[in-house]
Amino acid sequence: MDHTQAARKAQAENLIHRFGEFLEEKFAESSSKQTYAEGEISLRLNQREEIDLDLLTHTDNKPVGKVALTLLSLLLELEALASEGRSTFLISLLNYSKLEQSNQLEDGAVRISRYLWELQELHCYVEHCRDVIENVLHQLQGLNSKTQPIKSGTSKLGIVWNKLSEVLVVISSLDDVVQRNNLQRDWLSYKKMVKKLRSSPENTAQDFENGKGLEKALLTMEDQVLKSNMLNFVTLHKIDHNKAVLDDLSQYIQTSLSRVEGSGRGRTFCQCACLIALLCTVSKQDDRKLVYKLLEVYKKIGTHLMAQDDVVPWNFKVFWEKCSACFGEAGAAQFIKVSGLIDSQQSQWFTSKLSAIAALARSAQSTTDQHVIGLVERMEKPKAEWNLPDIVDRVDFILSVLDTGRMMADEVESVLATCAECDKPMTSSSILSVGFLICSLERIHQVLVTYEEEVNCVIERGIQHTQFLVLNLLENTVKAVVSEKRYSEIKLDTLAFLQLAQRSLQGASSGERRLLGRVCLELTASARGVHKESDWRTICQLLDKLEKLQHFWDSLQLSQQIPELFWQTDILGVILEDVYESRAADRIAPLFKIWSRSSRVFCSQSESGFGNSLEKFKLRLKEILEDRIIDQVCTGIETQLRLTVHDRAGIQVDSMNPFSNLPTRLQPFLDQESIPIADVCISIRQRVEDYLSNVFYNLTTVSLYNGATYAEMRHLAATRLNLETVEDQLPCQTLEQGLDVLQVMRNITAFTQSYSYNMNSQLFVENSSNNKHLNTLHIRHLVNSIRTHGVGVLNTTVNFTYQFLKKKFSIFSEFLFDEYIKSRLLKDQVYFTENKKTLDQKYPFQRAVKFDRSIRKLGLMPDGVTSYLDRFRVLITHVGNALAFVHMLKSAGTLHCADMMQYIPDHDVLPMFGELMESVGLPADPEVVEAARLADEHLDSVVDCFRNKNAYFRLLVKVFSEQLGSSAQGHLANFWLILPPLFVNFAEHMMVSKDKLNKNNIEGARISDDGFPIGVAFCLEVLDSWNKFDSLHWINSVDDFIDSERERVNAQKQGEKEDKLQDTLNLTRRRLENTHKEFQLLHFNVSSARVFFQDG
Repeated sequence: MDHTQAARKAQAENLIHRFGEFLEEKFAESSSKQTYAEGEISLRLNQREEIDLDLLTHTDNKPVGKVALTLLSLLLELEALASEGRSTFLISLLNYSKLEQSNQLEDGAVRISRYLWELQELHCYVEHCRDVIENVLHQLQGLNSKTQPIKSGTSKLGIVWNKLSEVLVVISSLDDVVQRNNLQRDWLSYKKMVKKLRSSPENTAQDFENGKGLEKALLTMEDQVLKSNMLNFVTLHKIDHNKAVLDDLSQYIQTSLSRVEGSGRGRTFCQCACLIALLCTVSKQDDRKLVYKLLEVYKKIGTHLMAQDDVVPWNFKVFWEKCSACFGEAGAAQFIKVSGLIDSQQSQWFTSKLSAIAALARSAQSTTDQHVIGLVERMEKPKAEWNLPDIVDRVDFILSVLDTGRMMADEVESVLATCAECDKPMTSSSILSVGFLICSLERIHQVLVTYEEEVNCVIERGIQHTQFLVLNLLENTVKAVVSEKRYSEIKLDTLAFLQLAQRSLQGASSGERRLLGRVCLELTASARGVHKESDWRTICQLLDKLEKLQHFWDSLQLSQQIPELFWQTDILGVILEDVYESRAADRIAPLFKIWSRSSRVFCSQSESGFGNSLEKFKLRLKEILEDRIIDQVCTGIETQLRLTVHDRAGIQVDSMNPFSNLPTRLQPFLDQESIPIADVCISIRQRVEDYLSNVFYNLTTVSLYNGATYAEMRHLAATRLNLETVEDQLPCQTLEQGLDVLQVMRNITAFTQSYSYNMNSQLFVENSSNNKHLNTLHIRHLVNSIRTHGVGVLNTTVNFTYQFLKKKFSIFSEFLFDEYIKSRLLKDQVYFTENKKTLDQKYPFQRAVKFDRSIRKLGLMPDGVTSYLDRFRVLITHVGNALAFVHMLKSAGTLHCADMMQYIPDHDVLPMFGELMESVGLPADPEVVEAARLADEHLDSVVDCFRNKNAYFRLLVKVFSEQLGSSAQGHLANFWLILPPLFVNFAEHMMVSKDKLNKNNIEGARISDDGFPIGVAFCLEVLDSWNKFDSLHWINSVDDFIDSERERVNAQKQGEKEDKLQDTLNLTRRRLENTHKEFQLLHFNVSSARVFFQDG
C-alpha cells in the first residue's frame, strides 16, 4: 500500500468517525433502550430520489446519457410491474380462488361479474407487460445493431435480464392461479349467461346490441388471460434475430443456473426457466443445452413446487405444460423422464423434507440464540467508539442474521405450500418444528427492532463504506482508462459511463441511483480490458451488498410475512396445545405476531370484497387462543385454587403433587404481555381475572353458604397469582327473607306440586307440612331475593320456567293424543255442532258430567283415588302455578324498581346527562361522555322495568304458539271441548278439599288452587281457542242446570212433610249452592287470568 492509499484510508476512517459523533449528538435526547411493540412508530431508512431521471443521467456525452436514461426508465418500469403484479393481481386472484369457494350459495356468474373489472385490469396489465418487454428487447437490439449509439457494447447487462425475469415469474404465477377450478367454473357460468342474454335480448333491460363490444372484449380477455396464456402472450414478439442479445441472455442463464446448483435458490431457478422460455420463443429454436441443464437442476431440486417471494409457490410442472411448445420434442422427452422420476420419489422427498425441517428447528434455536447474543453484544457498544473494522463486522453480522431469517421463512413456506398443494398431511412433530421456526423468526425480528436505532446506524455507515469501496475501485479503473494513450470512441463512452456511475454512487443511496450505477458499470464491463476479473467480481459483490443494505428492512418484513399461514390456521391449535402442555408461555406472542403479519399481505384487498375473510381470520385466531390457551388456563387455575382451599379445609380430595399441581405453575401465562391479534390485543391475565370474577360471583349467588369458600379462593388468587378479581358485594338477607327464588328455580317441579296459588292475594301457600305451620311465598319475599341476587335473576328464572313448561306440554300433548280422548272429543264436537240450535248454543252440563264419569270408568291411578282426568287437571294446575310464579316475579321486579325510583328525578321532564353536558359546554372528554351515556342507559333501564315493559307472558305465549300451533300438533285443536268436564272435575275437587278443611282433615285440604284457571287461560291463549270456548256458553249452561236443580229441590221440599226428607233436601240445596259458587269463582278466575295474557 503506497502513501496515497494509506492517506485516503485514514481520511475515510476519520470521516466515518466524525459522522458517528454527529449521530450521537442527534440522538442524545432520545430515551433509553426500549422494546418496540407492534404498531408503534419506528424509524426506517427509506431514501427517495428527488432529482428527475434526465438530470440524474445527464452527461456531456449525449448518446451515453440517452442510453443510461432509457435503460434506467425501463428497469424502473419493470420493477413497478413486478411489484404491482405481486401485490395486486396475484393476491386478488389467490383470494378469489380460495375464499369464494366457501360461498357456494351465490351464483358463479354473479361472482365473476363483480370481479370482472379486476380481470379487465389484469388484461391491461398483461398487455402493458408485453409492450414493456418488447421495448426492452428492441432497445437491446438497437444497442447491438450496426448503428449502435455507443461503442462500448452491451454483452453483460445482467441487471436487465434479472428485472425482466422477475416480471416473467410473476406472470407465470398468474397463469398458475388463473387456471384453478373456482375461477374457471365461474367464468363458464358467466359465459353461459352472456350467451343466454344474446339469444333472448327481450329479457335484458337495455338493447343487447350495445353489448357486442363487451362480448368481443370478453373473448379477447378469455384467450389471453382466462386460458392461462399470459406468459406465452408476453414472450411472443416479432423482432429481428440479434445474435449478440441472445448470446448475452444465454450466458446470463448459464451463470444463474450454476448459482442455483450451488445454493438451491428456488426463485433463481424460476427466473432461469422463464428466461429460457423467452429465449426459445424469440430465437424460434430450442436451445437443447440450456434446456437439459435446466432439467438437471430441476432433478436435483427434487420437487415441482418451489418457494419464492410471491404469495404462491411456483409450480414448474404447470409452467412446462404451458410452455412445452418452445422447448422442443427432445426437451419434452427429457422432461417426462425427470418428472416421472420426481413423481416416484415425491413421497420420499416429502418425508425427508419433514425430517430436514425438524433438524432445522433444532439447530435454529441455537443459531437464533447466537444471533441474539451477538447482536446485543455488538449493539451495546457506544456508536462513537465504532471504528471501521467494527462497522464491517456489524454489517456482515446483520446481513447474516437476515439471511438466516429468510432461510427459515423459505423452509416454512415450502413445507406448508407443498402440504397444501399435494394434499399431504403433516406429522405432529413437523408441525411443532414449524412452530419453533416461527418463534425463532420472531425473536430475530424482535431483537432487530429493539436495536432499531443502532441497526439503522450500521446500515447507513455500511452503505457509505460500501460506496466508498466501489468508488475507490472505480477511481483506479478511471485512472487506468485515462492513462491509455490510444484514443478511441470506446474509451470515451466507457469513461463517460464510469463517471456517471461514480456520480450516482457518491450521493444518497436511492434505488434509482443504485440501478443507474449498476447499469453503467455493466455497460463498461462489456468493453475489453476495462475491469480486471477480480475487480469486477468485487464490484458485483459490493453492489449486491449495497442492495441488501438498502432493502434490509423490506427483506426483514418479507421474511416475517408467510402468506401460507393465512390459510392454515389449524396447525396453530396443535402448536398451542404443546405450548400449554410444556408451559412455554413465551412462545404465544411470537406465534400470533407472525400469524397476524401473514394477513397484511391481503390487507390491500379489504376494499375489494375480501374484507369479510380478514375478519373471519381474526375471529379464527381469537377462537384458537380462547380454546387452546385462555380456557385451559382459566379452568386450570380455578381447579387448582379449589383443590388447595378444599385441602386446607380438610375435605378429602385426590392427592396432589406439590411440584406439578400448584396454581403458580400457570404463572408464566399470566405474566405474558398482551397477545397481538391483527389490530387488537388480548391480555390473558385480564381474561383470567374476568373469568374468576364471574365464577366467584355467580356461584356465590347460587349458593350463598359457599361465600366464604370463594372469598378464600379470591384471597389465594390475589396473594399467589397477583390476580385482581371483583368483590361480590352481594347484599345481605333480611329477617323476613322468606323462600329464596333460587331454591324455587332449582326445584320448580317440586314447588308447583307442593304449593297452591291464590290469585286474589298473589300468594303461594304450602299444601301440607310436617311442622305446625305452612310456608308462604308472597311478593315481598321475591323482592328480598331480587335485592340479594340482583335483577339478572329475573331472566334466568323465566328461562327455567320455560324449560319446565316444555316438559309439561309434552305430557299435555300425549294425553290429548290418546285415541279414546281424541275420539270422544271429536264425537262431542259433532254433537254440539249438529245440536247448537236445540241446545240454545249451550254445552250440556250433564254431558260434561257424563264425560268425567266415563273417564273414571277407564281405571284409576295406582293410588286408587285419582283418575286420568284428575291427573290432567293437576298437570294444568302445575302449568298455572309456574306461570303465577312468573307473574309474581314480574310484580316483585316492578316493586323493586319502585323502591329505587324514589332516588331518581323525574325522568320525563329532566334532560339526559349527555344533553346537559352539551348545553353546559363541558369539554368532550371520552371517559366523561361514556360515563354520561352509561348513566342514561341505566336510568332508562330502571324506568322501563318500572313501566312493565318486560312482557314475559307475551314471550312465552309467542314461543309456545309457534310450536303448538303447527300442523303436527293438530290433535290439540279440540282442547276447548275437554274444558267442561275438566271444570266439573275441578269444582268437585275444590269442594272436597274445602270440606276436608272444615273437618280438620289436613291431608289434601286447601283454600284455593288458582293455578288451574291460569293454566287453562294460558292453554287457550296459546292454542288460540278463546272464541271456540266462548261459543260453549259454559257458565250459562251451569247456571241453567243449577236453577233447574234448585227448582226441582224446592218442588220436592214443598211436597214432602217429613222432617228427615226436609233435612236431606236442605243438604241437597246447600250442595247446589256450594257447587254454583265454585263454578262462578272458577269462571271469574279464568276471566281474570285471560286479562294477564291479553295485556302481556
